[in-house]
This record gives sequence, structure tokens and C-alpha cells, in this order.
Amino acid sequence: MRSPIILAVILALGLLAAGCGSDPLRRASPAIALETGDAAHADELLFGRVPLEEELSKSFTVRSVLTVPLEVHEIRVVDEDGLSAGAFTVERPLRFTVPGTQGKEVSISFRPTEVRRYNAAVVVSSSDPNRPEMRLSLSGEGIEAAISVIGCLPNEGEERDRCSRTMVEAPSPLPIGEVVAGQHARIQITIGNLGVDTLQITSVGFANKTSAAAAGFSLREQDRGPTGVAARTSQTLFVDFDPPADLEGPVSTTVVIISSDRRQPSVELPLDAMVVPNRPPLACLTIREIRRQGGEVEVVDPDAGPVVVGPTDSLLLDAAVRQGCTGDPEDGDDLSLAWEMDGPDRYGRLEAVPGAPMQRLFKAEVIGTYEVAVVATDRYGATSGVDEAGVEAKVAFAVKPQQDLAVELRWPDAEDVDLDLHLVRGDISGLWSDANDCSWRNPSPAWGSTQPLSNPRLAIDDQGGASLIETVLLNHPEPGVSYWIVAHFYEDKRSRSGAACTVGGAACALGKVCSAGVCMDPVEVGVRIFVEGEERTNEGFEATRELAGPCDTWLVGRVTWRSEPVGPVLLSSFDTVYPQGAIEGAVCDVSGL
Repeated sequence: MRSPIILAVILALGLLAAGCGSDPLRRASPAIALETGDAAHADELLFGRVPLEEELSKSFTVRSVLTVPLEVHEIRVVDEDGLSAGAFTVERPLRFTVPGTQGKEVSISFRPTEVRRYNAAVVVSSSDPNRPEMRLSLSGEGIEAAISVIGCLPNEGEERDRCSRTMVEAPSPLPIGEVVAGQHARIQITIGNLGVDTLQITSVGFANKTSAAAAGFSLREQDRGPTGVAARTSQTLFVDFDPPADLEGPVSTTVVIISSDRRQPSVELPLDAMVVPNRPPLACLTIREIRRQGGEVEVVDPDAGPVVVGPTDSLLLDAAVRQGCTGDPEDGDDLSLAWEMDGPDRYGRLEAVPGAPMQRLFKAEVIGTYEVAVVATDRYGATSGVDEAGVEAKVAFAVKPQQDLAVELRWPDAEDVDLDLHLVRGDISGLWSDANDCSWRNPSPAWGSTQPLSNPRLAIDDQGGASLIETVLLNHPEPGVSYWIVAHFYEDKRSRSGAACTVGGAACALGKVCSAGVCMDPVEVGVRIFVEGEERTNEGFEATRELAGPCDTWLVGRVTWRSEPVGPVLLSSFDTVYPQGAIEGAVCDVSGL
């Protein structure tokens, strides 16, 4: 639609052009334009929703577009639906003159008497010969009352549309849903003023204060009133719901709002809830995959039998293995997991998996059998370690050498102490050599040139800051060859604040030993020997020894591999500790070894 002012300007330009050479003012005719708002041209005036018997005024401007004065002969309201004109009233005067290029503001009020839509038009008759009448549409809606009461469950966390999804308008009841006994819930109530005058809220309370309090409903003192709600605005308050721990079943209460609304002075909003006991969470656990030291990944079949891995392999443990397993009836997966491990590795090498809070990675190092269990705790404090069928969230597995010969050295109670494991091939004189001594100095020497698989490997090398374990693995030992096992105290990085001492001098007190000139706690060292995956015990070997300090060297014994394919593997115990010797470079000179 082309705006009235553009039409008027086009008309004026035409008149001026026609009067070229004569007095344009004497020949120009008046031109009219109707404006609403901030001088923006429109063809309607919207009053919106107005409570019955209340009055809302709006205005428009009659403008003389040209320099010629404009005479307004009449302003009247006419029906557009046959019954709405009476709700609109034009403020007097209804006849006036508008000077050239100026405007005159006209006020119209809307006062509805029925609940319905109103449609009318205001007609302006003027001296504009081209537009003797101009119309401006009028519309509005009559509503029952000025007050509006909306209830909902407030938005929480990621539920940013929770209020809009649960919204009801009083007097319809608000279903709160299930609430766990002994826990907290909130109800949001918005009191809106749809009217054109300030709405006075006299009070907000419960229809039955005693029963509401017994069920756990309460209001903050500042939300009880009195207060005022400005026209076309709203205020929000909250009802707290804290059902007692021993309550169970359906509960309800009614919030009552008393206000200055003449047609609806009292508004009631019923609240309905179901109080349920806190059900414990569910928990389950499985071994999802094996990650071999070489990089291969094997998916574990839970029905395939016991899981066995070698040192340096890893296991991925998964507590979220199926839909509806590890979770909580009330909170979904909003719970915490406690991981418990029983086995020879006191450090519990269960590492978190980034982005997967229900998974852990077990890094196999210490040889032995393990059991890992999960206990789930919901946000209300209930715990459980079983799934829906009552099956425990627990898995068992074994760390077992896959090679023919394996030796494990441990010192589990002496952090900051560095011990070294040596596996010496052939003669013991090969200790400290690079060719025949598999240790940190040469972690994979080239043994058995005709059979490369016989090369040993220092699989785990700890320097006193992690698992406190060293492991040497050897596949296909050479027939008839002897392999010597030696544990060497390399370095003591513990705090050395004890009394000074000398080897062979005055004894250290309280069970301490002389370690490199300082009285220290002795280090308990353990060695285990595995032949073709099975631990060899009760063969004269001492499983543990105490070492005093750097350069102490324990000659554990010797393994002589079978000469024939079906012959025995012989173990010989020497069990000799050579005390602190002289340090030469990175090794010790152990006299008599």
C-alpha cells in the first residue's frame, strides 16, 4: 500500500507544476496524512488486550502535508464488525484546523465491556479534495481480568525449555511429577499484570497452611506480599517443595494469590506431586577390550572365559556397557562411580579415560590375579554395586607372562628408591656387561643369533617414582644355557635426614640400617620367577630380602633351561647379598661375585 504522505506529495508537486508562472499558494489544495507512533505512517491502531471496564488511550496525528492549512470537518468511529464502535471514543474537539506542514494529535480510548475481539475504524473527513475521507483501523481485545498467574517447573541445567514445556495457567493444576522423598524441588509462579494500572498483590499463601507445611511446601517471606506489579509487567516467585524422608504417595496443595483485580480478586493455582522413595542406582562392569603392548586391540567376548593378559598389556573396563545398566532411576547417569581393585598392585593402576567417565584403563604390570568392582552413588547418597538382575558390578582377570621365562622385581614400600633387575646369560661374570646383561643398560641385548626370538626384553623399568617394579621377559631360552638373576640397589633418593653412620660401625637404632653413611629404613625387595607362565616356588629360593643402600647387590639364583624339549628347567638358589661395594662409573664392584 502506498503511504498517504507519498500520495499527498505527488499531488502537491502536480499542482505546483500546473501553476508554474502564477502564485502556487493560491492554486494549491490541502493534503492530509495520518500518522501513528513516532511519525511512522500506518493504517491501523492496535490496543491489544485490555481488561473489562478498564480504559487504554492511544493517539494518532492528522498532518497537513503542504503549506496550505487543512480543515478537519469531522472525526467519527464506525463499525467494521457491526458492534464494536461503542468501545472506542474520540477525544474532542472533532473539528479543527491544521496549519500548513503541521500536525494535530488526536486521542482515542478503548474501553471493552465484553470478552471478545473489537474491530472498528476511525474516519477523518477533511478539506483534502483528493482524499476527503481517510480511515484508520482500530482493534483490541476485551479480557476478563488484569491478573494472570502462570505456574511451571523452572529451567534446570541443560533443560532450558523445562518451564515452557510444563507451563499452565491458573486455575489449571500444575503437575510437579515425581519428587524423591527427602530431596528438594522448586515451582516457579509468574504473576502478570495484563492491565493498564498497577496491580496490587495483597498476599500470596496456601489455602491450607497446615497441610502444605506437613507435605513440605513453603514460601519465602519476601514472596508473601504485599507488593505491586506495574502495568503490562510481571513478577516471579518460587514455591519450595521439600517432602519429608518418610513421606510417600500423592500430595497436593493450592497457592492462593489475593490482588486488587476487581473481577478476579482471588486466584488459585493447585500443585500436585507424587513423592517416591529414593531408589538405589544400578551398576554393572565388563572388560570391553584388550590393548596389547604392540598396539593390537582385541574386543573381549564376555562369554569366552577368563581374561588373561601379559605385563605391559592394558584392559579397557567399561561400566556403561548397555542401556539401563549403570544409571539411576531418578537421575539417569548423574551419579559418581567408586572403582575398587583387589590384587597384588597396591597402586591400583586404573587410569581415567578422557571423555568417558564410566571407563577406566588398567595397565598390567604386576603379575597376579585381580578383581575390579564398581559402586555407584546417586546425588541423594544411595549406593549400589549390582545391576537390575542383582549381578555384581565386578570383573576378574589375570596378569600372566606369555613368555617362557619371566622375572619380576618389586620393592612396594620404598618410593624414591631405584632398584635394577639384571638377567645375565651364561656366566655370572657377564654382570655389568652390555652383551650378556639384560638390564637398564641394555634392555634388549642380542642373544641367540640363530634364533632371534630368544632376545630378552626389559619390559618394565621403574626408577622409583611409579609402580616400583621391573620385569624381564625372555621367549625361547637357549637349551642348556644358564640365566642368572640379580637385584641391584642403584640409588636412594629418599630424604636423608637420619643419623650419620659407617658400615661396620655403631648400629643404627630402631631397626634402621646404614645406607651410604646415613641411618635409613631397609628396603624390602621381592623377586618372583615364572617358567612358561607358572610361578616357581618352594625350590629353595628366598622370595624377599632386605637391602640397606646403594650398591647392595642380591644374587638371587640361577635358571638353567632344559637341554631336551621335554626335560626339566632347573632352578638353583644362591641367595647371597653383597653389601655396599665401590661405585665405578654406573656400576658397583661387588667383591667375590
